[in-house]
This record gives sequence, structure tokens and C-alpha cells, in this order.
Amino acid sequence: MANEGIDQVTDPAPSDVAQLRADFPVWSIGVHWTVANSGPDRRRFWAVRNSIALSAWSAADLRRGMVREES
Repeated sequence: MANEGIDQVTDPAPSDVAQLRADFPVWSIGVHWTVANSGPDRRRFWAVRNSIALSAWSAADLRRGMVREES
């Protein structure tokens, strides 16, 4: 089941997410913002396929996890 972005709020980094979605079409992929009053905001990338759920603080780390799961 591919995520076409229908349930997504505006992507904070559309190029990162769009590239992941293009490279891994069977995964549902998104971004979650973590906001803190006193500190820097962070984004966490996530991906779900079948019973596998992954998350990472960078698109590159998420990509590595997805490649590992597919091999």
C-alpha cells in the first residue's frame, strides 16, 4: 500500500520525502515534527510496510533502514 500523501499535512522537506516515496513505493512514508518551546524543532521520518515500522532523525538514516529491511 503506497502512501500518496493524501493524509499528510504539508511536508516540511518535500524533496526528502518525495525521493523516499519514489524510491520505496510500497512503503507508507511521512514526517513528524517535534516542537519544543525552548529548543530546536526536530523532524522525525517514519516508514511503515506490512508489520514493519521504522523511524529515524534523518532521511538518510531512514533510507538505510528501509534498504536493510528489503534485503
